[in-house]
Amino acid sequence: MSMDAALSVRPSRPGARLQRETTEVQAAIALVAARSGDRVLLCGLRYGGRLAASCAGRAAAAGVRLEPLRTPGNGVDIRVCRV
Repeated sequence: MSMDAALSVRPSRPGARLQRETTEVQAAIALVAARSGDRVLLCGLRYGGRLAASCAGRAAAAGVRLEPLRTPGNGVDIRVCRV
């Protein structure tokens, strides 16, 4: 396999991407809640705005905060930090 082929990004189904981004947000919440890091910045999320809202309760219960950060274009980054 060529390097170009290995680095190319394949289009994904919207449901699969949403699930992957949900898993990333949940993992970042767990990482910060466990004090393995002070903060985590998740960049390039297509569903960042939706995930920040839907995962806010889980984050608050874990003692962390989700801060949605608007980016140029359609994406929303999420900063996960301790309360």
